[in-house]
Amino acid sequence: MKLALRLWLCLVFSLPLQAKLVWEETAITRTVPPNVDEVGAQFVFRNSGGDTIEIVDVKTSCGCTTAVSGKHEYKPGEEGSIDATLSVGSLAGDTMTKKIYVRYREKGETKVDELSISAYAPEYVRQSRKALSWDHGMLVLPQRVIFSVVHHEPIHLREVVASRSGFTFELKTIAPGRKYELIVAPEPNATSPSYATLEVLADFPPEKPFVYQVQARLQPNRQHSALWYAWRQRLVHLLF
Repeated sequence: MKLALRLWLCLVFSLPLQAKLVWEETAITRTVPPNVDEVGAQFVFRNSGGDTIEIVDVKTSCGCTTAVSGKHEYKPGEEGSIDATLSVGSLAGDTMTKKIYVRYREKGETKVDELSISAYAPEYVRQSRKALSWDHGMLVLPQRVIFSVVHHEPIHLREVVASRSGFTFELKTIAPGRKYELIVAPEPNATSPSYATLEVLADFPPEKPFVYQVQARLQPNRQHSALWYAWRQRLVHLLF
């Protein structure tokens, strides 16, 4: 019995160890701080096998994600990492998840491990509308945009700045630090179509306060344009 056990142990420990990447984490989620448009994550691994592993390439599922390895070869027992960055843009109140594919090779055999990086961007102020439009030459009435603070701390909207003239606007406080109303309308004496960006300035975060934009457009009246085109075509036909 003892002889059989010794033979079995000798057989087991004489077999070559298979190279393998052991990851500390294969999925990482980061919370996006205010006014930051990208997050990073480090995926740490260890070569737990008995052969050298070669990182062939690292690819991502989206152009918004980058991922690189520190070097290409890792000896048995050696540790390394894949450093990833995820660009979140204007993400708010939602989670974005992207994949990373690490292809590696040992003894001519190629394998692929899948990682995922996620970014959660909290929503601070909920804006009911981001664009307002009126038809030139028609009756224009004021339009409203509601700003509701969903952050646990109060956020105050301080003022509105317009990129150009052509519109009247007023920022009203419904509940201080919690809810505001922006009322916008084209100027009464507007004689032509116009366009402006209204920037609503907040007081949070203190180091770089949020700016919320509303696009206002007084556009050509489509009905009047069609009538003018038809009349012009008729006039050209009569004259020529």
